Amino acid sequence: FLGGCSTGKSMRIQSIRCLRTSQNYACFITAINVFLRMLSHDFNGQPTVGLAEKTLCAIPERDVPSKRDFMILDKLIAHQLASHGARKKQDPKLKFPAFVYDMFRAVVMSRKHLKLKMDEIKKCPKLKKYVIVSDDQPKNVGHHYNGIDFVAFISLLRLCPNCAHIVVEMSFARNMINKREISVLQQIMIRVNAFPKIQCITLLNIGNRSNEKWIKQFKHTLNKIEWDIAIKTQIDPSKYHKFKLYQYRIFRKPKQNFVAKFLTFMSK
Repeated sequence: FLGGCSTGKSMRIQSIRCLRTSQNYACFITAINVFLRMLSHDFNGQPTVGLAEKTLCAIPERDVPSKRDFMILDKLIAHQLASHGARKKQDPKLKFPAFVYDMFRAVVMSRKHLKLKMDEIKKCPKLKKYVIVSDDQPKNVGHHYNGIDFVAFISLLRLCPNCAHIVVEMSFARNMINKREISVLQQIMIRVNAFPKIQCITLLNIGNRSNEKWIKQFKHTLNKIEWDIAIKTQIDPSKYHKFKLYQYRIFRKPKQNFVAKFLTFMSK
């Protein structure tokens, strides 16, 4: 039930208390809410918009993530990735009660839409290691490197295996896609293809359309694994940004029903 209302008007759960032991799970609830906000582009107290599934209502400014929140999430995420999403018996070595791990597992398994804002993720050193592959500039590219940061799509999909759509809003300082970025994206998408639930990855605020030759090669690689790419202008630059921005939408091709097509053809 944490952030699980499809109408976008979820209940705001602040605490759960066990009546038998009087144990208060408020600190864990707060940390999980921080995680949900990170996955729904809601770190600034603004509600998520533009997705079919809205995760949380607006959160007051006083709920600033703390070091304790990140410490709890660090352990929960590490345990979830290590367990591969499977529910296990209570391990005496676990730091938290089994209910907390089960609750976090239910939350991540229910995520079907993720929206990430790179500028905000980078402010969370304890969490960005699970979301960003590396935000360091590669060697031998100069001091003004502005290629995109690579999202750890594999870790995110292992964490949220039922996710169907990931939206990534790039920072304006790192929003260019060149030959190196295309090459890395090719390798990433080959691995992403192993997750059957993911249908689309959208990259926002891209600063260039990239070289047509590189895009054609990327598209050829995607077509081999039944994916495709669509690039279109994102916003009106005269109103929002002095440069033209693009949206890269990488999507899985719908499966073709050859039997239905054959029957339709024969009926004509």
